[in-house]
Amino acid sequence: MAIIKPNNNTISAITALPASIPTGKVLQVVTDVHSTEISTANPSGSTSIDSGLSASITPSSTSNKILVLLSIQQQENKTGSTTTLYWRTIIKANGSSIHNGQNAECVNNNTGEFGLRTSIQFLHSPNSTSEQTYTVEMDNDDGGATNMVINRSNSPAYLTLMEVAGW
Repeated sequence: MAIIKPNNNTISAITALPASIPTGKVLQVVTDVHSTEISTANPSGSTSIDSGLSASITPSSTSNKILVLLSIQQQENKTGSTTTLYWRTIIKANGSSIHNGQNAECVNNNTGEFGLRTSIQFLHSPNSTSEQTYTVEMDNDDGGATNMVINRSNSPAYLTLMEVAGW
C-alpha cells in the first residue's frame, strides 16, 4: 500500500485544513447570568414567567447561525392528587418564539415540590444582520401548580449565544 502525501507533506507536517473547507468557526460569544430567585403564585398555562435572562448578539452575515445554550433551574409546587407535572421553556428572539417545547415531566410523589435543572441547546437561523435579543420564559404546562420558582435559592441560570459562521 502506498503512503499518500498531501501536497508532498507528511501527515505530521499538516497543521491546518485548507482554507476552502468550511469549519463552522465561532465568531463571537455573549453570555448572561441571572441568579435572582423568581417566584409566582398560581401560575396559569396561558401566562409565562420571565426568567430575567436576556442577551443580544448581532450576526455578521445572514448565513450565520446562533447557537443558543441555556441552563436554568426551575421548580413547581403543587398539592393534590394530580400525578404529573409539566414545564415548558420558551426561548424568544426579538419577541418571537423560536423554541417552545415541553422540557420536563415529573411524576407526583405527594411531596408537593418538584425541581430540576434544564439544559437546552438550540441552533437558530435568524437570516439577518440585525441585532437579535434572546429572552427565556417558563410556563406551567399542566395548569395545576400552586407556585412556580425559577433560580431557587438564587441558583444561577445561564444563557450563552454563539455566532457560528454559516456553511
